[in-house]
Amino acid sequence: FRSSLPPAFASSASNYLLCSSLMVVVVSPAPLGVALPPIFCFADDEAWKASEEWSCCLAERCPGQEPLVLEEPPSSQQAEQVREARSAVVRSGSPRKLALWRESGLGAALAACHAAGGLVAVVGQVAALLGAWFLDDDKTVQKGQDIIQQAVIHLWEDEKQWKVCQTAVASLHGTGHEKVKAYGIYPRGGVAFYPSGEETRAEAIGKTLAEARSIPKTAAIGKVLKVRKITVPDPSVVADLGNRCEGRWEAALDLAAQWLLDAKGTSVVSTGAGISAESGIPTYRDPGGLWELYDQMEVSHIKGFARDPLKCWRFELELHQIMKHCGPNAAHLALRELEAAGVLKAVVTQNVDGLHHAAGSKEVLELHGSETRGICMKASCRKVVPYTDVFESLGWVDSSGSTTALAPALPTKKVKHTRGGIYAELTDSSSSSSDESSDSSTASAASRGPVKFNALVQKLAAKIHDPAGKAKLAAGPRCQVCREGVLKPDGVYFGEPLPRQTITLLMEDR
Repeated sequence: FRSSLPPAFASSASNYLLCSSLMVVVVSPAPLGVALPPIFCFADDEAWKASEEWSCCLAERCPGQEPLVLEEPPSSQQAEQVREARSAVVRSGSPRKLALWRESGLGAALAACHAAGGLVAVVGQVAALLGAWFLDDDKTVQKGQDIIQQAVIHLWEDEKQWKVCQTAVASLHGTGHEKVKAYGIYPRGGVAFYPSGEETRAEAIGKTLAEARSIPKTAAIGKVLKVRKITVPDPSVVADLGNRCEGRWEAALDLAAQWLLDAKGTSVVSTGAGISAESGIPTYRDPGGLWELYDQMEVSHIKGFARDPLKCWRFELELHQIMKHCGPNAAHLALRELEAAGVLKAVVTQNVDGLHHAAGSKEVLELHGSETRGICMKASCRKVVPYTDVFESLGWVDSSGSTTALAPALPTKKVKHTRGGIYAELTDSSSSSSDESSDSSTASAASRGPVKFNALVQKLAAKIHDPAGKAKLAAGPRCQVCREGVLKPDGVYFGEPLPRQTITLLMEDR
């Protein structure tokens, strides 16, 4: 099966295989397979001694041999022994400064050992030296040995120090080193680093691994630091794959492919913000996400939209300007090809960016609608309009799609939650859009949303007395077909139900 995968899938550096409720993410260099053994980094002796991954690799590559162990910065003679060793372990148990280890020539010796196929493990703070950069004892950024490329390795002390590490990585991104990732290793935890081109892929050992990396945004906002957790592989999957270095990635592909084949075309893929982040679209809730700049209750709640449609559309303009520069990535294309091959049945997505459609997937169920188009809120119209047309009607973009001076200014920072205002409305049941009295018994399921929305607008209009508030309530782009209904983004806002037609399709056994 693997040999028949389409090129967009098989040759990708990041290959995503999904099967019913299970997902395996296989990350490997191209062609698939790892020629060199992983480089192991452990927080402490306890993690190193308990690691089955290290033990298995050692037994496989150096049967019956004990590794060369260093506990102090090596002399020139010891460094030469490291170069020639089949396996080497560095333990920084003493409180010596990292500078002494760096000046000892250890990095070059370990690099030569690994390049020759030797097995390397580093235990304790000296592991930080193996990255492209590291934080010294004064927490300033210094050049590392770059054995683990594009990485900053940080042994977790506390949340505050991890924040310092994130700040350091953000500063590196700001100076053009955008591929650099920070890895936070928890106590009694470890990580196996696998070389992959100019970067390095990480697998958590013993404990979850923290990762911080950059994702692009528009020039108006700058770069965003994406922080995530890399969990320890499921034991049952590890048991099937084995701990062998060579062939591990091929085994993972074969296992996931077999799961898909066994499902006989009934597999359904569920995707969320993570797949879009790989295309450069920032996530909402993660550190550095869109909610760092925008108040979700003002720009993505149905009551917030009713109170101030133009503020919501300004948020949508920023999202639109981000998404127009982002396209489907290897994962989107792989899902399209697997659907075309009859392996996948459908894609169910929480995303509103339309990238699955752009990739060419046919059966896409959008749980949260789509924020690539506006929809008329008049029940008898419901015209759908592309975002570009909406923004051009407002005069916010020119013919080239660039934002004009007529568009309201971007917020400089997230507005803090305050009592009153929209928050009072959100907890006020008298202004709820779910009031049954506003729902006509003859209205179709598709028209109930507009009926409830217009009832909400009327209730808010009765409560708002200042002219500025009333003007905001009445503003917003209008439908060019019926000339009456306000256009709303076609995504599902907070306070709105999921689209009934989509839910019905999901519940069908077909």
